[in-house]
Amino acid sequence: MDKNLEKYLTSLILSKNYVNGYSRVLHNKIVKGRETNEKSIRFYVSKKLPVHSLNKKDILPLRINDISVDVVEAGKWKLVPPLRVVKKPSKTTRIRPLEAGISIGNLSITAGSLGWYYKKGKKTLAGSNAHVFSEDPSKKSSKEKRIVQPGHYDGGTAKDMIGHYVWHKQVHPIGEGSNCTLSNSITKFLNGLYSLFNRKTRFSTYLQVSNHIDFAVSTLEVPYSEKFIDYDISQGFYGVGHGFAGSDKTSLICKGKYIEEEGYSPVKTSFVTPKKGDIVYKTGRTSCFNSARIIDTSGVSQVSYGSFVALFSDVIVTEHLLDPGDSGSFAWLKEVK
Repeated sequence: MDKNLEKYLTSLILSKNYVNGYSRVLHNKIVKGRETNEKSIRFYVSKKLPVHSLNKKDILPLRINDISVDVVEAGKWKLVPPLRVVKKPSKTTRIRPLEAGISIGNLSITAGSLGWYYKKGKKTLAGSNAHVFSEDPSKKSSKEKRIVQPGHYDGGTAKDMIGHYVWHKQVHPIGEGSNCTLSNSITKFLNGLYSLFNRKTRFSTYLQVSNHIDFAVSTLEVPYSEKFIDYDISQGFYGVGHGFAGSDKTSLICKGKYIEEEGYSPVKTSFVTPKKGDIVYKTGRTSCFNSARIIDTSGVSQVSYGSFVALFSDVIVTEHLLDPGDSGSFAWLKEVK
């Protein structure tokens, strides 16, 4: 997609209520529940409402660059904290050796899922979401380093420590302040000038950053097994990424290729590029082993982290896959067509 068009579409989702994101690829327009042959720009909304009930400023254009606009109800995307009892209680108990798909987390947070294992150099590390292994993913590092299994929400304490936080990819909030010296100097000058002329307007600088992954790693200081607790990897195992957010209708997966760009390679598998319509599988703390269909291979989405909202680009959108507590779950395909 053209960069100028992406910039315009991003400005639309940031300025309109109910609009959570859009797709970076064109989709067949859906009319009365059925796909047509007309290509369209797809927007994702938290709730699909009649045009007459919306404020004028929140109405999307019918066409953009002479391309039809389509609106799909996807719910409001947010993180999936642990809020309900799991189907398999064993996943929230103390498990040694470790197996992927069980309760885990930084001692300072609630609990998420141990996704999978990664190699960087000669070390094997545990992988999950940044908001599972760090106390605040918007910071560059985590002050609390202890990773426990089960997670604190499931009764984990310092005695259940399995390793230490190593690194997470910082998640940049929308509107985050800029450290650019030139931009801040210009802003300071303009604010001083406006103050001199008794103007009430003030300027500020901020970063407009699109995130790609919510990912972190920790050391492994207890016995572990390179397998999933409820799936036999010999049946097929081609990595896609890690689930990190969703709603009651859809879920989001950050792509493995961006994890590999940070120097982390999954053990016993490699990341592949899925297609729309593929069935993706995962196992996690709460909903255990399940699957969902991919509905978009390159979405742009606003995700609520509670204390801030972050913009993610080039993420996979699926039908409902993640429940509260499944954050960090590894996602894969059984076969590659």
